[in-house]
Amino acid sequence: PYPPRVAEAVLMSLEAVRASDQSGVCTGVLETVAVLSPGGVRRELLHAAGEAGALADGEYIADAALVDRAVEWLTPRSLLTLTIDGHAVLMHGLVKRVIRAALARRGRLTEVCLAVGSVLEARAKALAGSKDRRAVRDIPQQVSALLDNVAGPEYAADEKLTRLLLRLRFWALYHLIELGDSTLQAIAVGE
Repeated sequence: PYPPRVAEAVLMSLEAVRASDQSGVCTGVLETVAVLSPGGVRRELLHAAGEAGALADGEYIADAALVDRAVEWLTPRSLLTLTIDGHAVLMHGLVKRVIRAALARRGRLTEVCLAVGSVLEARAKALAGSKDRRAVRDIPQQVSALLDNVAGPEYAADEKLTRLLLRLRFWALYHLIELGDSTLQAIAVGE
């Protein structure tokens, strides 16, 4: 459990963001980062989510510049942090938990995980055969985090999500094998 007053402060910040977020992109960025790796989310993945319409319920396509503006707007509000090189976005674990709990309460966690999973699948396909080892290594990390965030019987009942997660596990395994330096991790994913 997290301290209630801290959770209330995070919820107030989130409500302030939602109230001023006409496009929904800021909210989408927060929800996306909340279900992905605590080690950070590369901006390229957020750009792909924006271009796929996954950041605003498929209603609004956000180009890379708009996604970057959303990240820059959320950072001074202490909801996101940039890595030192600025190539990835981090979110405090408590903020992640509060956002995921709010999504679950509103019955939207599965919907968000489906959207993010679809973006991850497209990104994994696009990176097949890529020489960008950092981007390729990021796929299994993000898939693992997404799987951790949808663990539980309430999500296992969603057939579409289950099928997507199975395909994502395949792509994670594929990329680990292609990297060739993560044999133990590949075996764990394969099992």
